[in-house]
Amino acid sequence: MELRDALSVLGRRWLPLVAILAVIVIGSVLVAADGYRHRPYQGSLQVFVWARSPASGISGNRSLESEAGFMAQDLASVLMSRSAASFVSHQPAVRAAGPSTADIQTAVRSSVSGRTVTVTVMESSAAKTRAVVLAERLAVEQRARFVGPVEAARSGARVIGISAPVRSSARSLVLALLVRLVLGLAIAIAVALAWDYLDDAVHDASEFERELGAPVLATIRSAP
Repeated sequence: MELRDALSVLGRRWLPLVAILAVIVIGSVLVAADGYRHRPYQGSLQVFVWARSPASGISGNRSLESEAGFMAQDLASVLMSRSAASFVSHQPAVRAAGPSTADIQTAVRSSVSGRTVTVTVMESSAAKTRAVVLAERLAVEQRARFVGPVEAARSGARVIGISAPVRSSARSLVLALLVRLVLGLAIAIAVALAWDYLDDAVHDASEFERELGAPVLATIRSAP
């Protein structure tokens, strides 16, 4: 189908096109507005990890640095585990704020860069976020509960930074809204074209010419 023909079809089917697009636009805006009102709060802490002793049979500063990297990976995994989430959920401030163990497991994410572990917490309120971040700090200080006393003795971990809870950016919501609008326009156009394709009626002389392969010499219009 040529562009001219497609535009002609959309001109004929403008009513369903506009109706579908209006429904999608209104729905997308409502979803985006609800997401904006309920944006989570985000807080984080950074933990620096170092190794006190190398792995068995290996010596030197290089092995200590490599060992610290492995320990940082282990600590990041531990802080996202169910046992750590259970420990955090039982802290008085967290219990008062309300999140459960399952909520904390969902809210906590950790990443590693070199020997630094960044723990990010996303909760529905600043109070919940602050309580979980501080409880995660306590979990780092008492990491022997999770990694065992031997592993804890071979490594050191120190919290080097804590960020106050802030509202998460609305940038992702704007991007999601734009994607929904583009998809909505594509769906509306596709429905209009499909509707016209399934319609057997002939709407203008160009369709006769295309179907019959012969020019139209004259047309007769009925009186109003």
